[in-house]
Amino acid sequence: LPMHVSGLYGMPRRVAIYDPKFQVVNILTSLGAFILGIGQLPFFINAAMSFVGGVRAGKNPWNALTLEWTTASPPPEHNFDDDPIPAPNPYAYGSPMAAAYLAGERDIVALNAAIHGAHSPVMVEAVAGGDK
Repeated sequence: LPMHVSGLYGMPRRVAIYDPKFQVVNILTSLGAFILGIGQLPFFINAAMSFVGGVRAGKNPWNALTLEWTTASPPPEHNFDDDPIPAPNPYAYGSPMAAAYLAGERDIVALNAAIHGAHSPVMVEAVAGGDK
């Protein structure tokens, strides 16, 4: 913004020596540029340290339940080796179903048992082959 203001006051561009009336605005512009540059240093230092000695993230570092986190990295040619089985509720973080799904359980009956408990009517109908 200081450069815009100095341009409105008539400061010419691309000259070696500026008019003394633009001195204050030019100093403010330079200080702002230095502050912005120094503000970038922590990012670059962190990026360099992470690149050199950082710990690699795991397969699913956020324990997400959506399909993009169930494939390998890098993904195979067609994303999944077999047909993927999505989680019944991909937003049920912290639930028994999520814990079972993240542990590798893909059987829908077992996941329903984790959601509703082993003796719920939904589980009994699923085991008995009911169509409700």
